[in-house]
Amino acid sequence: MSYLGLLTRVASALALLIGLSGYFATTSAHAQTIDPTIDPLHGCVTANSTTTCGNYASGILDPGSGNTFSFVPSPNQGQTGTLQLEILVPVSDVSDPSSVSFTVNGATSTEATSSAYGTNVFSGNQMLTTFIGISAQPTMPNSAFNNGAGGVSYYVYQVTVPGTYSPGEALSFSAGSTLLTGTEIVAVLNTGTTGSPNYITTAQSSQIDVVTTPLPAALSLFAGGLGLIGFAGFRKKRKTARLAVA
Repeated sequence: MSYLGLLTRVASALALLIGLSGYFATTSAHAQTIDPTIDPLHGCVTANSTTTCGNYASGILDPGSGNTFSFVPSPNQGQTGTLQLEILVPVSDVSDPSSVSFTVNGATSTEATSSAYGTNVFSGNQMLTTFIGISAQPTMPNSAFNNGAGGVSYYVYQVTVPGTYSPGEALSFSAGSTLLTGTEIVAVLNTGTTGSPNYITTAQSSQIDVVTTPLPAALSLFAGGLGLIGFAGFRKKRKTARLAVA
């Protein structure tokens, strides 16, 4: 092979490599990115919308007590973006998943069905990030829920909070939202754009746990007693009226 022919082949190979690198650079520009330097989100429950988080540990949310909640990337609290809540409801507590709905800060939930897993039930060894179709760390595995014991199957309901979310912004459920004990809430904050997202997910064991306050047994008995007394009084009035007419 002549020297000129060798140079021609080398030049062709370099041109091919440059073309391929340009192609992959263009393709990756439209793919979602992961920034490992950003801290994961931590759930926080507050007494009301005017208080702030004292710590970033997971909290117990009792909507009946007027609690609000928020999510904060700790310690880097300067990140803002689009916040999507993932509300996990145990399958064992729901007879008809289509009847369950939530409203958070005016936005209504939709039930998620995973195209990756081909199911609407989040369970087993599944990762929640894969279930909802994103790439991010932490992956929020099913084993991280139920107090780290896993083993619970969930229906997943998603709510996108309106506007740009600032860390620590108070979130609250509207009246009529279906909240059951055992429900867990995590969040995904997209600090990028729709075309080039950058997701921050919730740290393991930093989800919000929901505990609903049941009607106390004594109060139920008291209400029942009042009803019986009222009914007895009504019967007595009717009897007295009949005797007066006779």
